[in-house]
Amino acid sequence: MVTLTIELDDALYARIREMAERAGTRPEQVVEQQLADALGDGVSPEFRAQVSAYLGRHERLMQRLAE
Repeated sequence: MVTLTIELDDALYARIREMAERAGTRPEQVVEQQLADALGDGVSPEFRAQVSAYLGRHERLMQRLAE
């Protein structure tokens, strides 16, 4: 793992801190996730969350379909 030090505008850091509080995580994790999403495969975190929620609700069906 690499440590990266950056300077942020106070207003931007306040937004990141608010996001972290809502998510119950640390600001550093919010920044890391946002960077991963921006550089990732183009699938939005919202879509991933919706798919995960759907699969969780229909776990038995997914298991039967996989057989």
